[in-house]
This record gives sequence, C-alpha cells and structure tokens, in this order.
Amino acid sequence: MIGRVVVAWNGSARAHAALDWAVGRSTTSSVQLLRALGTGGGGFDIEWSCRMAMEAEAQRVRERRPDVDVEIAVVHEDVEQVLEDAAVPGSLLAIGTGGAAARLLPHRTALLARIARSARGPVVLVPVHRRTTGPVVAAVDATAAGVAAAGLAAEEAVAQGESVVLLHVHDGAPDSGWPGGSLDACATELGDRFPHLLVRRRIVRGGVGQEIERAMPEASMLVLGRHDLRGPGAVIEQDAVHGAPCPVLLVRALDAESPAGATTTTTTTNTNTTGTVRRTAVG
Repeated sequence: MIGRVVVAWNGSARAHAALDWAVGRSTTSSVQLLRALGTGGGGFDIEWSCRMAMEAEAQRVRERRPDVDVEIAVVHEDVEQVLEDAAVPGSLLAIGTGGAAARLLPHRTALLARIARSARGPVVLVPVHRRTTGPVVAAVDATAAGVAAAGLAAEEAVAQGESVVLLHVHDGAPDSGWPGGSLDACATELGDRFPHLLVRRRIVRGGVGQEIERAMPEASMLVLGRHDLRGPGAVIEQDAVHGAPCPVLLVRALDAESPAGATTTTTTTNTNTTGTVRRTAVG
C-alpha cells in the first residue's frame, strides 16, 4: 500500500482538505507539504513566512498522528511543473479542489487536468466538502491501467474500512478483451489479496462519463485508470471529475499490481450486472 503522500500546499481551504484526507488515511506513513512559489515568487521574507506557517501546520499533524513523518518543502519553481514532478510511483500527490464550485473555475480545472495527464504516479483530487463514508468505486476496463485502478481501489477501501465496487461500463460484450478471462477473475483476485474486503462488481451498458457521474454521490472515493485518455481515464477532461463530491484517485498501469484471477460467485440481472465476492481469513 502507498504510505507516502505529497500535499500541494498554499494554505487555502482546498490545501487543508487535501492534508486532512492524507492524515486521515490509516495507511499514511509520511506526508510532505509542498509549496511552489513560482519563478517570480518573491524573496527571502516570503519564503520564510511560508515556511513558518507550514511548520506550524506540520506540528499540528505530528500531534494528531505521531506515527506519521512530516516534512515541508518550499521551492521557487513553476507550480505545474513542480506538482507533475512530485507525482511519482510509490507516492500519492494530493491536490485540493473546490468540489462543485470547481465548475466555475475553468482555468484551475484545466491545470488539474494537465497535471493528472502528465503525472508519472497516482494523483488524488480532494474536494473541500467531501463524503467520508461509502464504497470505494473503481471504474475498470480491460486495459492495464483500468485493472490497476481496481488494485489501488481495494487498498484504499481497506484503509478506510469500506467495501469496493468494480464498475465496468461497456457498449457491447462486457468481458471482451479482459485479461485473466473476466471481471469476475479480477474481483476474485482482490478477494484473495484482501480476505476481509467486500468486493462487489457492477457491469453497466452505457456511457462511461454518465455512469461514473451516477456512481459519485454514494462513493467515498472514485478511482480511475489513466491510459492515454482512453476509456475511464478520458473523463479527467470533464468538469464532473474535478467537481466530484468525493476524492478522485487517478492511476496509471504501473501504480498498482494488476489483479487477474480465477473464479467467483456472482448474481446477475438483465442489463446491469451486480455481484459480490467476500473472503474470510483462515487460520
């Protein structure tokens, strides 16, 4: 599981939301508050003021979570480039958003979209007012990034004590091209890796963006795979993701171990398919 979280920091309510989310994760082991002042971000006085404020915030985190290592960093470089460079495999880049109000800030939405596309590691967008309960929903497909999204979604669900829903949206044969045979195999592998995790699958025929929006209101987190803006990852261009009521985690194929698997038990209905996989620890 990913323990290191880098929080994009500027002292705003959005930054505080991202930090609060990071500190609230049971699996977080280290946090870095990262402030980019830009290439014309001022002199020593401004940097010193930023560091003092950030150190005070870091101390509050240490008091809340003594088990978490906290550090601060202030750099005089381009904000977008700094955040892209901070998103690397093995850590999470957490960026606060305005939630529904983000729809009114197209320039910031475009900035977040560019960072999410270019990042080499996972990026999580955290709204100021977010849901804290509900299943972790992973929009999955047959690509390596889509399947990797399922793995990270399971890890976050375990950290939050929630269930995970594997949402697969298709416009034809639902299992076409799936590695390991089917979505069932993916769900079974997750159940084997996380014995106490409740894994549910949902197969829906329709539009990806529309179905993801429908899943947002009940989710505590949405996890999307990024793969050249195809499939579920393509919706990072939509305002809906940046204005989501829950954190949105964007992952690449290399950000998590891709599950594949064997058999499972499912129940199905007509157009939409739902199923549950539960495992109980032995010994």
